[in-house]
Amino acid sequence: MAETDDPDADEDLTDLSGAADNGGVAEALRAWEEGGHAAVQPDEGEISLVQFPQLEAGVPKVKPRLSRLNNVAVTISVELGRKEMTVRELTQLKEQDVIELEKLAGESFEIRVNGRTFALGEVVVVTDLVAVRITSLITKPPPEPEEE
Repeated sequence: MAETDDPDADEDLTDLSGAADNGGVAEALRAWEEGGHAAVQPDEGEISLVQFPQLEAGVPKVKPRLSRLNNVAVTISVELGRKEMTVRELTQLKEQDVIELEKLAGESFEIRVNGRTFALGEVVVVTDLVAVRITSLITKPPPEPEEE
């Protein structure tokens, strides 16, 4: 067994150092005391409080970098309106037929990003192309209907 400079250390460890199968407990306690810690022997059946040294500062806060999302692809769709039809009506459609929608001309329509409403817009013609002009952004999308 290793010797220490503290004469009281041997007295504190007499119960543990006498056991042949202590598995190095006495040496561990001596090392603990040499590190400046006091070994407290609890009375039989008594629970003692263990104090640990203060840990270093926690994990540093990471500033979010939203630029990492710039290369994520999303699907944008524009919904002009909806119409329910029977299969019979659908099979009877031919070229040049008109499907009437329940929206009025000039009424705004939904712009969806990955299926969720993102903004409202209107159809505009730019040179020879049809385009969408955003008239208002939806700050808080309506809640999704619950499926049963």
